[in-house]
Amino acid sequence: MSYILVATDFSPVSENAVKYGAALAYEKGMELLILHCFTFPVMVNDLALPATLIDDTQKDAEKRMSELEGKLRHTHVDISMQGIVAYGELIDTIEKTAKSSGKPWLIVMGNSNPADNTSWFFSTLNDAAHNLHSSVLAVPENATYKGPKKICFAADPKQSGSEASLQKIVDVCNLLETELHIFNAQGDIAYIDIREFSEDFKDMMAPAKPHYHFRHQTIVNQAIHDFCKDNAMDWLAILPGEYSFLESIFHKSHTKALAETMNIPILILHEKDEHVD
Repeated sequence: MSYILVATDFSPVSENAVKYGAALAYEKGMELLILHCFTFPVMVNDLALPATLIDDTQKDAEKRMSELEGKLRHTHVDISMQGIVAYGELIDTIEKTAKSSGKPWLIVMGNSNPADNTSWFFSTLNDAAHNLHSSVLAVPENATYKGPKKICFAADPKQSGSEASLQKIVDVCNLLETELHIFNAQGDIAYIDIREFSEDFKDMMAPAKPHYHFRHQTIVNQAIHDFCKDNAMDWLAILPGEYSFLESIFHKSHTKALAETMNIPILILHEKDEHVD
């Protein structure tokens, strides 16, 4: 059975992501797996941690997980759901879960972007985007779930990406019954059109019946934001490329501007083959 995995640290931002993922899973008849991970340093101030600290933290987290599950079941009475509390690093635990339970259809994480935070996209979420084998949906802290109707795929003709990642965006659009809008902005040439994309790329995208859009604009990330806002996009899909296209869009120097304009979930399509070894 397909499932959606949501990671939470029980913060308001991550709990909102859990609600978002739960609504999506419920709507599409998927199982919801909620994962909370915790770790400790081996030593703190040259003193060994108390032997009971891990057990106590585990019990407290399990209690909070049970309370969170109760809230979700109140909203989605018959949702198929499982909560997991694990000691360990989040990325490693997600990969272990994928090996034992099968690859999740989607991983959902909270995306906090306050204007005074200049590194929000370069911590756990960034690690997940680059190191996991499944696509990641980054949900803003104020996002409320509604079935997405239009997805913008910010694509670069020069960017290489795995067939699995490109197929993923087609599958997402087909399952969610959304319009796919492929958007390309370039600042170094004055004329761009669909011929910039390879025939293989266009053939792979064809089942989603995409609409292609092009814009000549020097600040590429601003062009993407303007397009999403002006055309009421529900999600933005991006594919981290060989030359760090992800960082080129979400460079920390632009965080304040992004925080003000990017208030839709970001679907990060992993460029590696999504098969879990």
